[in-house]
Amino acid sequence: MNCPKCKSGMRQLAVGDMLLDRCRNCYGLWLDDGELNTLKKIQNTGSIDLGIPEGVELEAPSHLLRCSKCRCRLNTKRSYLEYETCPQCRGIFLDAGELSKKKNFTLAQKIKGFFGLGG
Repeated sequence: MNCPKCKSGMRQLAVGDMLLDRCRNCYGLWLDDGELNTLKKIQNTGSIDLGIPEGVELEAPSHLLRCSKCRCRLNTKRSYLEYETCPQCRGIFLDAGELSKKKNFTLAQKIKGFFGLGG
């Protein structure tokens, strides 16, 4: 499986009873349907989401990204974060650092983001 963002190979990462896929180059995460809800319950995701590696530039336009599993065009979702989802297999792609950001957002920041008031 290849990363939808940088096209590098993905590496499987065992987290509990799940196997997540993390890009070897940009550290983006591919989550199968339902895995994000399970990850939200895990306290320390630091070993899962390593942040953006030094020296890696990621400027691939979101509208060009394809699903790593079924090759469908990914849709960009924007709430208090921006991430990509597959309309067919319902997988989710998170750029490096986005899982940590998602877990650290407060309710007030989510509400501000929803109304476009900044974070």
